[in-house]
Amino acid sequence: TTFISLKNKMKAAACIVAYNEHRYIAACLKQIPPWVKRIVVLESDLPWNGTPSDDAGLTKNAILGSGVPSVEHIRLNWRSEAIQRNWGLGLLYEYDWVLVLDADEFYSTEDWEKMRVFMEKMCGNREVPTVGAKSVKTYWKNTDYCLFPEDTHNPIVAVNPKVFVFHDKRSGGTSDGIYVIDITMHHLSWVKSDGEVWQKIHNWAHSNDFDKQSWYNDVWMKWTPEIAYEVHGLRPYGKEKDTVAMRGNLPDEIKMLLG
Repeated sequence: TTFISLKNKMKAAACIVAYNEHRYIAACLKQIPPWVKRIVVLESDLPWNGTPSDDAGLTKNAILGSGVPSVEHIRLNWRSEAIQRNWGLGLLYEYDWVLVLDADEFYSTEDWEKMRVFMEKMCGNREVPTVGAKSVKTYWKNTDYCLFPEDTHNPIVAVNPKVFVFHDKRSGGTSDGIYVIDITMHHLSWVKSDGEVWQKIHNWAHSNDFDKQSWYNDVWMKWTPEIAYEVHGLRPYGKEKDTVAMRGNLPDEIKMLLG
């Protein structure tokens, strides 16, 4: 099949789901390339689980301070991650593609270009409902360490809002195929302070998937670079649970975004 180039015709938007994400939201916004024509941040007024944290408008202030123009910041209540993401897809239904981002997820310039090329090629192809990343580097404590082995799932990074619906967290139905492309998600999900991690594990969608108190005391608080290879089980849930931290390699261009 020959695809006609739709450069400058493809309509792409980005939907960022956030709760108390002032640490990274500005850097996340700055990485988004100009071919993404609309950026929406959906910030939960209340967390999916647990008790609220008091961010006192810090996320909104970080968005305004990012210097990225015309970011739409919407703060409402959504009962679950899937409901919140689907609300965003409904808002952006007119677009060919909606990029799926969390505030702590980053891509290199090269990988952003790979996404653009693939999505242009598949623009209008309703048999391609989702695009996934081939690999995920999940950073631990700081940007010098990554979890090993790496995540084996292929996270959804873009969807066709006309044919795709989220069913559970960031997943679609069992019949929805993910078209994986050779890009790497750099995930800073555990590059946080002790207090931020405590709040995260009580608020996020996986909050009920593990023993929070034991993991926080026996894994998070116990780990130091000096005993990096001795502490196992860093990832608190999932089939890659028995993980350790090894030296990572966050691209310099992302480090520059972080400041």
